[in-house]
Amino acid sequence: MLRLLREAGGSLLDDEVLLGTLNNSRSTSAAINVRVAEAQATEASINAARGSYRPAAARASTLYFVVSGLSAIDSMCALAHAAWCSACTACACHGH
Repeated sequence: MLRLLREAGGSLLDDEVLLGTLNNSRSTSAAINVRVAEAQATEASINAARGSYRPAAARASTLYFVVSGLSAIDSMCALAHAAWCSACTACACHGH
């Protein structure tokens, strides 16, 4: 487009190629603006959905480290830790 503007001689309104390029640029810009608005709306909904999982993630993290720390107290707790990890993996794999 800059090349067309530089090479345009006389009136810019008489250059059909330049006018066509400007119209094409305007329509492309409008399409991009629509897509940016859609992306912002999608980002907001993703952030809201992500926020709803944070409390469960915090509880699961606390529980994991509590059960993990129990193995330092008693070796039998190490079995509980392994069983808990297996249960969590099974739930994650099956979408529970």
